[in-house]
Amino acid sequence: MSKKIKILVSLSSLGMGGNIIFAMNFFRHIDTDKFQMDFIIQNDTKMDFYNEIVNRGSKVFVLRGKKFAERKKELKEIIEKEHYDIIHVNSCSFKGLFRVVLPVSSLKSRTKIIAHSHNPGLPKNNAADRIMRKLLKSFLTSKIDCGFACSEESGESKFTPEFMKSNKFYVINNAIETKKFEYRQDIRNELRKEYGIEDRFVIGSVGRLEQQKNYLFFMDVLKELVKTRPDAMFLLAGRGSQMDALKQKASDYNLENNVIFAGKISDPERFYMAMDLFVLPSIYEGFGFVNIEAQVSGLPCVVSDRVPKDVDISGRVSFVELDVLKWVDAIRNTDVNAAERKTCFTEKYDLKCETKRLEGIYKSLLI
Repeated sequence: MSKKIKILVSLSSLGMGGNIIFAMNFFRHIDTDKFQMDFIIQNDTKMDFYNEIVNRGSKVFVLRGKKFAERKKELKEIIEKEHYDIIHVNSCSFKGLFRVVLPVSSLKSRTKIIAHSHNPGLPKNNAADRIMRKLLKSFLTSKIDCGFACSEESGESKFTPEFMKSNKFYVINNAIETKKFEYRQDIRNELRKEYGIEDRFVIGSVGRLEQQKNYLFFMDVLKELVKTRPDAMFLLAGRGSQMDALKQKASDYNLENNVIFAGKISDPERFYMAMDLFVLPSIYEGFGFVNIEAQVSGLPCVVSDRVPKDVDISGRVSFVELDVLKWVDAIRNTDVNAAERKTCFTEKYDLKCETKRLEGIYKSLLI
């Protein structure tokens, strides 16, 4: 048997989050006869996936150094001991990428460096910010062997135009286990009965309850919507720092009978099946693979106009600017005929297919 390709995946933590789930999805499907995938994290307070990783025979390292020299020393010891061929650095920000890319690039080792942008962030849109971003893009691309992004927009936020046109840049799709999200009427009926929402118009979302996802804005939308659709129900699955603020707003608007806070869930596919419409009112979004999950499950979607347009794989996604009345109109005008609901399959976002593509890119880096 030929030597395995050893990959060290860098993440902020092992807690629930978009880029962590992305990495875990590929980790579960990569060919373990050909690849060894380990992890290095910077925060070990959230370790949702730790047991799964070590039970599969992989390792987890914690990068504790605060200063550059400390991180360089830690990374040097790990890379020299484990002989990693590739380090795949995942982050939404320049800071997160540079935190690992810079010390590794300074080692002058044979380890190939991949920087993976998972989010375009929220630019300040002023001259100073544009100049700084241009400099950071140039500096980052000079330190890496390959660049990944979850969308063209996320790539443009971190890499130079020249780099993106080269053979060093790839959009890696936020793929899912499409089979798991195929629509089933029996599961829909089961969960709706469980929550007592059999006859309700269920609008739903799955995501972190943080400012970026903008669910406080959607509470304003719901307040207006129930004036003409009193049967409307918002089913929100996720956890985060804005939970209390969302509950308070629901109370202030007398929406307690129109909102279900499902909290942290491990079976999002069941929740999509129970919904009639999926919403994602994000202020900014790298890609939003929950949109793919929702569409594969056959749902129409109303999303923020800040969500990348290539998320629409079904032709049933409405991109709406963040204006309350425009959102209310968009929801009212969306066809939500559950009787005609069908699974939407696309090979491009099928996890098995995209994993094979990623394996090929890893191999090509070492040629």
